[in-house]
Amino acid sequence: MKTICLYLLLSLPALVFGQSVSKNSQIQKKEIDQSTDLDEKIYSKAVMYGDIMVAKNALYALMAKYPDRYNYLDSLVRLYFTTGNYAQVVLSGRDFLLKSPENMMTMEMIAISENSLERYKEALADYEKLYAKSKNLFHAYQIAVINYTLKRFEEAKVVQDEIINNSKAGKDSIQIIMNEKEAQYVVFKAAAYNLKGATLKEQRLFDEAKASFAEALKISPNFRLAQNNLNLLKTPEANSPQNPSKAEDKKDSKK
Repeated sequence: MKTICLYLLLSLPALVFGQSVSKNSQIQKKEIDQSTDLDEKIYSKAVMYGDIMVAKNALYALMAKYPDRYNYLDSLVRLYFTTGNYAQVVLSGRDFLLKSPENMMTMEMIAISENSLERYKEALADYEKLYAKSKNLFHAYQIAVINYTLKRFEEAKVVQDEIINNSKAGKDSIQIIMNEKEAQYVVFKAAAYNLKGATLKEQRLFDEAKASFAEALKISPNFRLAQNNLNLLKTPEANSPQNPSKAEDKKDSKK
């Protein structure tokens, strides 16, 4: 059976708290420029020339020499994140949070990393903690997507409706990645309706799913993913009776 297309994530380096990254980086660069420590100078040059291995080794040397200066650990977490070493982001990031528990940027890097590693339950818990602090629609959307991925459909719909009813959802945008070559920015409200349609489709509530995709297109008429999903539901194989209980019986019979 054809499946509903659904993709979610912002380009990984573009964090919600990206502005604080550049500000902190400028402060760190100024501190390093004024430093007389050899490893700090090595780190600065390695970053300038893009030599990640040398930069990482310099940070480890600095952490060993100055264990109380946890800004080096902060730099290491970011270095691992920008190079896609997500397992190391989780380990070093959680260690950093012991020293700076309210650092939301580190919390977000960990959540993205857990999601990228397909540790969905851990990522869900991370995003729920983040959203409780930030009330950011991106974090809410990730919660809805992960619940969908985990087949926690009722929980997913609760968050989807929360996004839809948010006053900012018709103004703020999110990047939806459809495949390796194609992405599109749409407002959160349209993205949430598309995700809700996918959720309803999984529950075999096809008429409601069609209505949800149609709402997404009403808000963002050029939303290609929602249009593709609606078109899939118009195929003959998608027009089977709306009977979730039979679908569950069939699933159980295969066990």
